[in-house]
Amino acid sequence: MGLRSVLKRKYVITTDSRHDQLVAENVLNRNFTENKLGKTWVSGITYIRVSDQWVYLTTMIDLTDRKVVSYSLSEDMSTKNTVLRA
Repeated sequence: MGLRSVLKRKYVITTDSRHDQLVAENVLNRNFTENKLGKTWVSGITYIRVSDQWVYLTTMIDLTDRKVVSYSLSEDMSTKNTVLRA
């Protein structure tokens, strides 16, 4: 019949929030609407598996029109490669 099972991989936690590092203030207070273009930008990092390694896509989005303002694809999560210049 040719049926095969797909093995599910164990979920790996990649963030450790227990640290003494500076945490940015929550200035948006979960209000993700904006009327003035260019006033509020948000960013995030997405992990993408490519063959046997991970690459990291950092994006910056304008909350007014939800369009990507800038992006960077890197092979590591160093500050140099993941912080975008506004």
